[in-house]
Amino acid sequence: MHLIESQICRLRRGTAHPAATTGAVLIWAVAGAVALPSASQADTHGACVLSDPAAEVSDADAAMLYDCLKERMQAQIDTLDAGGEVEGQSWVLSDRPEARDFLSYPSVTRAPYTSGTHGGRYVVNLADADAMPSYSQFEDGGPMPVGAILAKPSFVISDAGEAQLGPLFLMEKAEEDAFPDTSDWIYTVVTPTGGLMGRTGGQNSGGMQFCADCHMGMASETDSMTYLPEAYRVSN
Repeated sequence: MHLIESQICRLRRGTAHPAATTGAVLIWAVAGAVALPSASQADTHGACVLSDPAAEVSDADAAMLYDCLKERMQAQIDTLDAGGEVEGQSWVLSDRPEARDFLSYPSVTRAPYTSGTHGGRYVVNLADADAMPSYSQFEDGGPMPVGAILAKPSFVISDAGEAQLGPLFLMEKAEEDAFPDTSDWIYTVVTPTGGLMGRTGGQNSGGMQFCADCHMGMASETDSMTYLPEAYRVSN
């Protein structure tokens, strides 16, 4: 049976919860320490905020928040491209091109959902044009082609109803035998401030091994790819 990403990862070495490992502590600590804007309607300060923070967050609310965050980041890109400066935090401040490109990736997610393997944050599953033909088939899809990229932007909702950015998680399929310890996947994590938390084969490569171990342990039959709960999948 294929596991879905909302389930807590159990590593091969028997760790019951990812936060008990060094790599997990790094990801969860940094992700929790950094906060960004919210979702529902962008106010004059560029925040995305729910109209009724006290109400239970519906799928429509979560989707509105994510759409708001996307629109704000696209506006930030336009500002940067025009030579201006962006105030506050944003993934698009990263040097990684994927931190901008992911905004145009197709989604296989009906609405943002909470992922236990990503700190209980709201996430959305995206795939670039090379990855989409297989990834959109979920467990029935085949291995990823070289160069295919998967993206998982994350956010939380504060008590005030504001959407705050978490890490941007990325996976890129590498050449065969390029990274045998990660099943030839390159894992990258971008912080809400646009910094690089780590990248397989580069900065803090060892810290990214936690991501690989989790994916390989949960999805050895699906080329290390985990899938969202069926209720949140976009129908083909």
